[in-house]
Amino acid sequence: MSGFLNVNFARPMPVSFSTFSKYSGSMGRAAVKRNYAGAANVTWGTANLVVFSPVAVSMPVTVSRIWWMNGDAISGNVDCGIFTPDGTLVLGAGNTAQATANARQHVDVTDTLLPAGLYYIGVKCEATGAGINVDLGVANMEKILGAAQASGAAGSLAASYTLAACARAGVPMAGFTAVPRTY
Repeated sequence: MSGFLNVNFARPMPVSFSTFSKYSGSMGRAAVKRNYAGAANVTWGTANLVVFSPVAVSMPVTVSRIWWMNGDAISGNVDCGIFTPDGTLVLGAGNTAQATANARQHVDVTDTLLPAGLYYIGVKCEATGAGINVDLGVANMEKILGAAQASGAAGSLAASYTLAACARAGVPMAGFTAVPRTY
């Protein structure tokens, strides 16, 4: 028990912001449960398509990791990032080879202060056969809840995208780990 009292209680615990947390537009599904199909494993389908889901950050946080949920099929590279509502990249994980099927894949990033506000988590897969777990709904519901999409190119996420209404059902299960800013 000698180490019991050595715990640093002053350091805040990490918080996970994601496309399926209480901070996201996806949680609006509670109001439209008849259309909610739950989580599913899907293949990406369109190479380099970027799918965005809104996330509200209620306090300044320091982002340390970005993550996404791989599906059954491991194929090619994935990139995931945090974007402003106008489609500007704030922080990206970098183009990363999918590693483990049906597991959350983390990428450590440079600690970055993210002020409170509305952001989008964007996910891009280079391979059409890449397996990703999605929070599955119907396409019209995704539009109502603020999901968006954009065409991308091979390689890392671009510095900015022109966001269009989401034309597919389901948003990728993805997010970031952060520590609340203490003053």
